[in-house]
Amino acid sequence: MMAGTTWSTWRERLVFLMAGIVILLVGLLPLGNAALGLSWPDLLYCMVIGWVWRRPESAPLPLIVVIGLLADLVSGRPLGLWTLLLVLGSEFFRGRAIGKGLSMRLVEWFSAASVFAVLVIAYKLVLAASFSASPPASKLALHVFVTSLAYPVVVAFLYWVLNIREPLPSQRSRSLGRMA
Repeated sequence: MMAGTTWSTWRERLVFLMAGIVILLVGLLPLGNAALGLSWPDLLYCMVIGWVWRRPESAPLPLIVVIGLLADLVSGRPLGLWTLLLVLGSEFFRGRAIGKGLSMRLVEWFSAASVFAVLVIAYKLVLAASFSASPPASKLALHVFVTSLAYPVVVAFLYWVLNIREPLPSQRSRSLGRMA
């Protein structure tokens, strides 16, 4: 039983890493959004938060740091700044239980969007404090809006395609919301 659980967790960690890399590669594709003035959603944030909320044991902190640093390198952001914010956001949601039903899904969606908005504001403030160039507030607001719209789509992908779902109550530990 333990070996099956361990193998399942390692398999989910590998899928988590691969999904993160695929998201980074998709972000590099020239899709023409810049020419249209559109903002690309932060699919990596959506995936990490959706995954941590459902299967926190298969999205450990070191793996999130590795994916975040790769994203910073690929996107040309200041190395480690968005990674730190992504880690803070993921740790905020780690171990929180998700209820069943539409109202709880709406709460999850609103929470993920709100935390993303706070992280983007913190990102802008740190860049401003360090006298670094930062995107205009209107572009960041559009980025928050588009990412908020993408969150339920990414969660549906996690649920239906990658089979990343909430654990059953019998699989959940009674200690601080951690997994058994």
